[in-house]
Order: sequence, then C-alpha cells, then structure tokens
Amino acid sequence: KYYYKINNGQDDKKDKQKIIDCFNNFEIDILLTTHAVFYNDINLENTSLVVYDEEHMFGVEQKEKLKNLKE
Repeated sequence: KYYYKINNGQDDKKDKQKIIDCFNNFEIDILLTTHAVFYNDINLENTSLVVYDEEHMFGVEQKEKLKNLKE
C-alpha cells in the first residue's frame, strides 16, 4: 500500500478527495497531513497511530477530536 500527504490548499481538490476516499477505504496505510485532517471528511476512527506537532496551534475542538480518538 502507499502513503500520501495532504497539504491544505496546495493540492488539487479532485486529487485530495481521491486520497481521502482511499484512506477511508483502507487502501492507504500512511497518511501525512497538516491541520487539513480537521477540515476534511477523513475518518480517523480506525487510525492506529496519530502523530501531531504544534499542538499549541490547534483550537479546543481540534484538541478534543484528537483526545476522543483514544476512547
């Protein structure tokens, strides 16, 4: 399987949606992304590992979404 990265605002919308669809359908093992993960329909519920940086730039809702992944 492949890995992809999504840079919010820098990718073609069709390409970005195709990557998101593949990730949501378990066709991609590794997804590298920015805060775009919070603003797209990326399904993080079955994600095994989330590594994030610059948490101080996240809002309260974004931090809660990450915390809820653990539950």
